[in-house]
Amino acid sequence: MSTVETNGIETYYKREGDGPPVILVHGGNSDLQLWQHQVDGLVDDYEVIRYDLRGHGRTGGSDIDRYSVGLFADDLYALVEELGLETPRICGLSLGGMTALTYAARYPDDISALAVAGAPTPEFPSVKERVLRLGLGRVVLTLIDVVGYERIQSANEWIAERFGEDVDEVKDEATKLREETFETDPDEYTKILRAVNTYSQTPIVMENINVPTLVLYGEEEPFIESHLPVYRRRIPDVVVREIPDAGHNSHIQNPDAFTRAIREFFDEQVSMEKVVDS
Repeated sequence: MSTVETNGIETYYKREGDGPPVILVHGGNSDLQLWQHQVDGLVDDYEVIRYDLRGHGRTGGSDIDRYSVGLFADDLYALVEELGLETPRICGLSLGGMTALTYAARYPDDISALAVAGAPTPEFPSVKERVLRLGLGRVVLTLIDVVGYERIQSANEWIAERFGEDVDEVKDEATKLREETFETDPDEYTKILRAVNTYSQTPIVMENINVPTLVLYGEEEPFIESHLPVYRRRIPDVVVREIPDAGHNSHIQNPDAFTRAIREFFDEQVSMEKVVDS
């Protein structure tokens, strides 16, 4: 088992392949195992690093009372430093996408390309979205101590289904990919939820992101399409791709299309770098 001390915690990670480094950052209440399809598609030509975020998987929890997306981004920076990675390419999904976006804005000289999937910006493009995202988040955080962790998980799944996510499909695909199952500690789950719910308060200057950026979203997932104008307006070099036949967890619902999209994007950046260096 490989671990490295990052920002006061022992972070579990896997490092495979040889070539330009690519870091994969998983979503909330998930773990690094769900990136296996993407590892298989990249490892022949890239060094692929994936890790379990604070509060997740083998990394586990910490004594900090509150988490934030900014904290997750600083953890990622510490990982890059400790592993001696030079300007890696970073791909994050959902909470991992928020983390990668925040990292790229805070540390623009320490990344060479950015891919985010299923990740909103900190802005609220509409009043309706503000009410839905903040309102639902506050209700969940208020009720979690009353009704318990398992019921809140069930409620979150019910909400996801109402927004078009095929929860059973996601569970089945995740089970196939996992060799080991982890139960998130209820206190950690609360801290993770709070980090997501306070994302809109994260100070991110997206105009600082000066590297090529790919934004991916599932054809059937809500919210992200409304953020595309924000991405296009605030990041100078951005391209957008829709993943067909997929919802929020597009990396496991349509892994071939997802992996092909990030592979082509990273390959193009490598080719451009070779031209510049020649």
